[in-house]
Amino acid sequence: MKTTLLILSFALVLTTISFGQTLEEYALSAVEKFISEDYEGVIQDVTKAVELSPHTGHLYSLRGHAKAYIGDYKGAIQDLSKAIELNPKNSDNYFIRGQAKFYSENLPRAMQDFSKAIELNSQYDEYYSYSGRTKSLLEDYQGAVQDYTKAIDLNPENTENYLFRGNAKFFLEDYRGAVQDYTKAIDLSPEYTESYIFRSGAKQALNDLHGALQDLNKVIELNPQDADNYKRRGLLKIRLDQIDDGCLELSRAGELGVSESYELIRKYCN
Repeated sequence: MKTTLLILSFALVLTTISFGQTLEEYALSAVEKFISEDYEGVIQDVTKAVELSPHTGHLYSLRGHAKAYIGDYKGAIQDLSKAIELNPKNSDNYFIRGQAKFYSENLPRAMQDFSKAIELNSQYDEYYSYSGRTKSLLEDYQGAVQDYTKAIDLNPENTENYLFRGNAKFFLEDYRGAVQDYTKAIDLSPEYTESYIFRSGAKQALNDLHGALQDLNKVIELNPQDADNYKRRGLLKIRLDQIDDGCLELSRAGELGVSESYELIRKYCN
């Protein structure tokens, strides 16, 4: 939804700028290609447009977005920096540049861009969500909880914000709060296995081992080919003194490719 709004806004801007016919054709073609996810085509068209109009910030913005989508984060950062130079009040340019820095593992610089995007426009949940993810990776879990809470206030139907806030609470040892968030994530997206896995871990931290086992049972029901889940369930059953069943679970994990399972079998099952 956010990307669609960005492109519609860009197209509207094009109608207010006096371009020559060829420049307008390149720019509108780039917008159409972006909508159809032809990002290489976007880059080609915008590059031609920039040659004709090198001081139009929206062109660098569109090309920067396209480069970010194909994983050319260095190129995206360069274009979006130019767009920001030409139009320093556009929050989306800071946000997308922040994403490029995030995926380039330049977290402190990404955090600066997300903070600036929020300063300019505090109404987009994605801004807070990425800020929260960055803070979590920087181990500022309390700050992450605050950002995810704001994201949830703006968009209470986004599953990932509850999931990520639950993870931040887990690292703060707020296990009950984490269980509550994971449960909300499950309510919103009951097929999302990660929520059950994380809730199982939080329940184990609360010594609710039977509840944790129920969650892992559900995970395996949803995805019976994920070997790691058999290892998790096997270790949990061993904690519950269900030794034989637990060891068979570890054996199943080994059959599916988890070599570590055999070390665990030697440790717990013989």
